[in-house]
Amino acid sequence: MKHLWQDNIPLEATKHPFLMHGILALSALHIAATTPAKSAAYLQISDKHHVIAVSSFRDLLSEPVTDDQGDALFALSMVLSISSLARASLRAVERPDRRGMALEDVVELLYMTRGAVPSTAHPLAPELKACFSALLSLCGDASDPEKSKICTEAVTELRTVYETAVQTHATQALHSGHIFRWVAERPYEFLKLVQAKYPPALVITAYFFVSTGMLEHSWYLRDLAQLGFDGVASALEADYGKHLAYARELIASDLAVMKSGR
Repeated sequence: MKHLWQDNIPLEATKHPFLMHGILALSALHIAATTPAKSAAYLQISDKHHVIAVSSFRDLLSEPVTDDQGDALFALSMVLSISSLARASLRAVERPDRRGMALEDVVELLYMTRGAVPSTAHPLAPELKACFSALLSLCGDASDPEKSKICTEAVTELRTVYETAVQTHATQALHSGHIFRWVAERPYEFLKLVQAKYPPALVITAYFFVSTGMLEHSWYLRDLAQLGFDGVASALEADYGKHLAYARELIASDLAVMKSGR
């Protein structure tokens, strides 16, 4: 993997400007994340390169992809996914009120990080089992069976992600793909429910962000659990706040129940 990022992808970038702009955008984000005094300036630099990379990406995908472009486009998709994670957290930190991510950043993150990774599962602690049972009950909207189905599937698959996180954290093999596979498997209909502030979809998404706290070792995911959770919570109607109580406990305890595997 190190050889891929240090040698292969930079070499492809010398032949494809759109990939070079993507790498420069990510590099600027890394400087912004690791050098707070320069954060604002490097966020602007990153945004400039990001816009060019995404614009080129969309233009190229509107036409048949050539053999010469395939590897570079795949590499750019990975770079953009990592950038979207880092950018969402850094923007939230830069906000004067620092009340979590703006909902539009949450939605952009969900759209930009879709891609699949297989996983294995592990039984959950009783508290987490009860939490997911409550989430399933929340999805039982008899007035709209289609929304109920979409949200029920999201909860069922998020539970699998939690089970996987517990298992792989215990063996120190957890990586971002284990968590973000949930986003990869979400249909666009679910993302649209989040965008429309449909309460069950927002609650489910809040619990997804909680799970990212298992990945704090990655610089581009730093504070994502708290900031993403706060951003979603602030968009939720007051009556639904009670459904986030256990999520707040998980974050406050640094996900102790998940990390212990009990």
